Order: sequence, then C-alpha cells, then structure tokens
Amino acid sequence: MVSGHEHGGAIAGCHNFYHEKTGQLAKAIAAYNAAIALNLSRYEAYLAAGRLQGKTGSFDKAIEYFTGVIVINPGYAESYNNRGLSYLYISQDDRALEDFTKAIELDQKRCHYVS
Repeated sequence: MVSGHEHGGAIAGCHNFYHEKTGQLAKAIAAYNAAIALNLSRYEAYLAAGRLQGKTGSFDKAIEYFTGVIVINPGYAESYNNRGLSYLYISQDDRALEDFTKAIELDQKRCHYVS
C-alpha cells in the first residue's frame, strides 16, 4: 500500500518528467522543489533540479542543488562531476578541479569525469 506521502512524491515525479520533456523547465524545477519539500532526503530530486538549473544557465543555483546531493549522499560521484561542471561555467576552475578529483576518487571506472 502506498501512503499519501509516497503517492504525492510519485505524482510530483510524473509532473517533473512531463514538464521537462515538454520544455517547461521552470515548471519542472518547481515540481522537483515540491518533491524535495515532500522528502528532503531524496537526492535524485536535487540532482534533477540541479541539472535543469544548469540547462537554464543558472549555475549558482545548480551548484546549490548539487551540494544538496552531496550532503545527502556524499559518495555519489556524479554529483561532484556535475557541480564541477557548474563551477567551470562560472570560472571557478580551482573548485571545479577539486570536484572532478573527488568524482574520480569515488568512481575511477567512469573516465568521463576526467576533464
């Protein structure tokens, strides 16, 4: 049985996907924020919202979301890689290098983390 809380997260997930696929990125970000509000420990929502913020050019906001992923799941290499890319876009190369190095440290099999 699905509780109302979990059901609300599933509905928010459907809205996120729909809005993202139809190019309504602001609505998709709002839907991810709603999913985060329902469950602060769902790092996937932070990751998706950060990715979308990057697509809109809001790299400072993307960094905030990717940092949220790292707080919740510090062993998730992709979040360091994504945050590193965001740092590159705002010319914070030293911080980008730190994040890329951490991503490689966490997941040496995924060579696309190498810049």
